[in-house]
Amino acid sequence: MSLPTPDPLDLYLDLFERISRRSRWKLNVQGQRIIAMVLATVPLDDPMGTVEEAAAVLRKKAGWFGPLRSPVRYSVAAMLIRRGLPPGRVHDQVISILKRFKGRGLPWGGPGRVLAAVLLALRAGESELPEEVLERMGRIHRLWKADHPVITGDDDFPMLALHALGDESPGALSDRIEATYRELHHGGFPRGNALQLSTQILGVLPWSAGEAAGRFHAVRNSFRRFDEKIGRSRFDEVALLSLAPGSPDEIVEQVLTDRDKLRARKPRPSKEVSFSLASGLLLSRMDSTAAAGKLAGEAESADLPEIAALSQVRAVLEAQQAAMSAALLGSMAAQG
Repeated sequence: MSLPTPDPLDLYLDLFERISRRSRWKLNVQGQRIIAMVLATVPLDDPMGTVEEAAAVLRKKAGWFGPLRSPVRYSVAAMLIRRGLPPGRVHDQVISILKRFKGRGLPWGGPGRVLAAVLLALRAGESELPEEVLERMGRIHRLWKADHPVITGDDDFPMLALHALGDESPGALSDRIEATYRELHHGGFPRGNALQLSTQILGVLPWSAGEAAGRFHAVRNSFRRFDEKIGRSRFDEVALLSLAPGSPDEIVEQVLTDRDKLRARKPRPSKEVSFSLASGLLLSRMDSTAAAGKLAGEAESADLPEIAALSQVRAVLEAQQAAMSAALLGSMAAQG
């Protein structure tokens, strides 16, 4: 007889409450939510204490001016804890990767570059990041810049890092992403950074432009059937949800159900924050279901690539949210 799998929403809410009680003077609410989302399904006796310990190592290693001295270190600490990696090693990897960016002609300043280095360091673990990954980054960056010279910038680096870890040729990858961008634009979606990020997310799976755009349209149209508006700020979540296996209506119904439950709890998140959290919880729910199925020998092998893709993309979106949270906290401190 198997035990029921805990609901990731309940795990998240419980962990968020524990974190907020302990860290309300150290982190803003958004920072607390990111940590709770990252660690919701990780069994820890003292989650915030473990995060604070890892974050302290990152701050000590960063010194006065290092890129991981800012409050973003708490979110990075949560990410490395989820992966079971030592914080000192991750910090050293990040600094090394940033220096290697410069050696490859890739700009190494700005939060996007730092977050890209964090993602690469987390993926490398305790091994050295292969040089061919940085070579691919350089080639993909030049191709993206050629397609969109004005809007391609620092904010594209996390997804750039993610795609550099793949094995598809840079030319074929960039052609697919650009074809999807054009297909979606011709289908009525406005050009710009939001659409570019969405097509980069959709490009994680080896879909044709027609398949990727069709899935994106299907998920967006499902939200419309539930009377939920989808503006540019939600394009990335729609792209993320497009990667999930299952019917669009089932996916959307679950996201909106979780969003409403989140909105019913205090401190009440905004509509946009709760929508983003609910989208991330869908992946947590899929992760736990896949893990339970694997233990029972019932995992659907066809779903595993999608689940893996979702895990990778969630890491990118978590990192971007962490940077926004750290910037807000720094601005508040400066004003005070």
